[in-house]
Amino acid sequence: MAGTGAIGVAFGAYINFLDFENLLAKIITKDTASLAINHSEIHSFIKDASNAGIWNMYSPAKRELIKWSYYLDNPLINLPYHTKYRRYRSEIVGFFLLSTNFFQNKMNSDKVIKYISLYDPYKTPCSNPFSNQFYSQ
Repeated sequence: MAGTGAIGVAFGAYINFLDFENLLAKIITKDTASLAINHSEIHSFIKDASNAGIWNMYSPAKRELIKWSYYLDNPLINLPYHTKYRRYRSEIVGFFLLSTNFFQNKMNSDKVIKYISLYDPYKTPCSNPFSNQFYSQ
């Protein structure tokens, strides 16, 4: 019984001290596995977002929720706040895709996706990735 408790404590310490940015890279890589993305593009995005303070929108409690939910996510049992975890995960991946040329390439999953810059509609208000100019024949 003590061995099981020690394993649980070790696993908890491992998750608690993981680097949040490495976890973000894993999330983006996993959710965009079907797309042609170089890992250096993901790391450039995460580095720029960290320098801009984007990840500060996730409080320490939200970061822990994302960490624990990522490592304990399974199809059989949903952890508490599973819906919030899915929302945060979608925000992260969506922000990454908005920061790339994915939408400018008409969401063509065969083309290589390149990171352009952090998506900010206030700095580039005319750059609407959902504009019909990208999707018209």
